[in-house]
Amino acid sequence: MPGPESRHFFIRTRYLEKVLATAIGKAPAVLRQICRFCHGKTAYPGKAPKLNPSRYTSKFVRDRVTGGLRSMPSWKEQFSEEERRAVTVFIMSKEFSN
Repeated sequence: MPGPESRHFFIRTRYLEKVLATAIGKAPAVLRQICRFCHGKTAYPGKAPKLNPSRYTSKFVRDRVTGGLRSMPSWKEQFSEEERRAVTVFIMSKEFSN
């Protein structure tokens, strides 16, 4: 019989699945609105690197989206914390393709 730890794990997992689904639902609109112009398939070659999530951590992506880096601007003022978090979760998910 599963103990209280497994019930807690189940509840936490269900919560994270719900958060992920919400994030994945919101992120594509943000990506289409802004990110694809520099990172998308039709972006000008050499403008920005192709996104390769297998090389990143979630913290790395979130830090770049929030604070920018070199020629990449910060999106802290343009997008809410929730939108920036959604972009991070989506980029790091299996559903993301560049």
